[in-house]
Amino acid sequence: MSSNDLVISSLNCRGLNCKEKRADVFDSLKANKKSHIYCLQDVHWTAGDLVQIEREWGSDCFISCGSSNSRGVAILFSNNFDYEVEKVVKDNEGNYIVLSLKTYDCKLTLISLYGPNNDNPSFYQKLQDLVSDFDNTHCIIVGDWNLSLNQNLDTSNYLHENNPQSKKVVLEFLNNENLIDVWRVLHPTEKSFTWRQPNPFKQSSLDFSFFRQGFSTR
Repeated sequence: MSSNDLVISSLNCRGLNCKEKRADVFDSLKANKKSHIYCLQDVHWTAGDLVQIEREWGSDCFISCGSSNSRGVAILFSNNFDYEVEKVVKDNEGNYIVLSLKTYDCKLTLISLYGPNNDNPSFYQKLQDLVSDFDNTHCIIVGDWNLSLNQNLDTSNYLHENNPQSKKVVLEFLNNENLIDVWRVLHPTEKSFTWRQPNPFKQSSLDFSFFRQGFSTR
């Protein structure tokens, strides 16, 4: 296996503190034999849940806790490949977890992210500083950024641009770290939305997967 064979899946859970829902999601993930790593966002797990979560998943899992009704991110590993986690950094609010991961022929910075829902550019500046500090050849950031990058392609029925200062910092961050929006590269003009509000109706793309250029996107 090489870095080009590594398969990473991402899921915005919108709450996994219900045992029944969590069991359904875990069963579905485990049935997916192709993926090696699962990045989860908005899991709503607290410190008191960790032992139970680890027992239910049954393999390595790294979690940044939120509250029982908001935030929380995790990175879960399958036991179907060899890897070494060299470093873990997480915030105290359940907005991100950062791993330095060594697997076969590559060293990788992997981040599961749940961005703040207010205009908070300092959050994304801190994230860029973390990525720079890790200084790995490869970098993958996946999750719910709670902002859109392209007002024309990524939103529908929005009267105003949300979180413009955060967006500015994120675009600079992506450029500085040579990160690309994988889905947009493959679908340069397509409109596809990950969040919808029924009344008043509007929709947007808030979930993104960014890879450092040179990493396979197949």
